[in-house]
Amino acid sequence: MAKGYVYLLTNEAMPGLVKIGYTNGTVEKRMNQLFTTGVPQRFDCFFAVKVEDAESVEEKIHHALDFFRQPDREFFKIAPERVRSLMQLPDHEVYVPNGATESSEEQLEDRPNLPRLNLKAAGLEVGNGLVFSRDKNISVIVKSSDKVQFENEDISLAQATKSIFALRGEKWSAGAASDYWLFGETLLSELITRVDPNKGSKGFALNEVFPVIARLIKQINEDTKKFAGHAQIVDLLLTDGEASSLLETAQMLTRFTEIREIASNMVAWWSQQITVGFNPFKDDFERRKPSSYEYWAKCLGRTPI
Repeated sequence: MAKGYVYLLTNEAMPGLVKIGYTNGTVEKRMNQLFTTGVPQRFDCFFAVKVEDAESVEEKIHHALDFFRQPDREFFKIAPERVRSLMQLPDHEVYVPNGATESSEEQLEDRPNLPRLNLKAAGLEVGNGLVFSRDKNISVIVKSSDKVQFENEDISLAQATKSIFALRGEKWSAGAASDYWLFGETLLSELITRVDPNKGSKGFALNEVFPVIARLIKQINEDTKKFAGHAQIVDLLLTDGEASSLLETAQMLTRFTEIREIASNMVAWWSQQITVGFNPFKDDFERRKPSSYEYWAKCLGRTPI
């Protein structure tokens, strides 16, 4: 029986999801086939093995992970390192990506649209220890929101991950640094998604964001003596101290969304909830027109002309 590859792919444009499939050709060829007009980013090969009867092996892995399966039969909402452990099969040959070069490793954390991991926003505290998932004898200590201590040096978690892969003679070819570190028995990437389930896919909770927006609208009204519009509120959100922590956490949870886009989404949710009558501040602000997205704080008295 001919051998084939069972692959585990990740994609920058699909945070939190992995694709598990098989091919009787090469993994590179399969990834090229998947990079269609409907996929904004190339897939990265997190792990792959060469086995007998790859189709049967793929089916067994799919069955074992059925709880995590998404509507598309080959996509699963699970940390890739968990799947890699399941794919450590007897008599297998590990696939080594052809493109796993030093430069590609650096790009994993240095891409301009990949936000820096904030360890404190993930719920960690200074002094907490993280253990490398592939070797429990390797660990780092959290030193700040964006630094860990590894071999008596304070560096980013990405730098520590890169150094460890190099020391082990392995290539860091896919996945973010958070995919490789455990806090207790929980992968850091899993911990990030559990920061607050109420934030959902948008990355923020309305009951946390709306009081901030209400304060900023009033501030704009007082400073300009005019209604506060969508763009003005967004600009102020981006510079406000209280809002910055909410934006930072939201960016971490959504992983690949620009800060301004998140801020604009926050204001859009404010307006949408005003429209449907569910915004708790609906009676405290007046719109220029019923259909407009400009607001005036009623406590400031008569609206401007």
